[in-house]
Amino acid sequence: SSAASDVYKRQVRKGMSLYSIQNGTGVKVEQIKKLNRMVSDVIHPCDVILIPTSMYQSSPSKELASI
Repeated sequence: SSAASDVYKRQVRKGMSLYSIQNGTGVKVEQIKKLNRMVSDVIHPCDVILIPTSMYQSSPSKELASI
């Protein structure tokens, strides 16, 4: 399988944090940081981050829409 099908691209919106993404998806902050090669927990509006879909606790589109 290709790597592209195993991740979900998410554009960061104002007020979002890695922790809000973790709470909405069940994907741990450390896993998000590792996939995106991040050294800090800081994200900014308009950043695009990758989230591993294999670790979602439920549907990515449903959960991320509520973040």
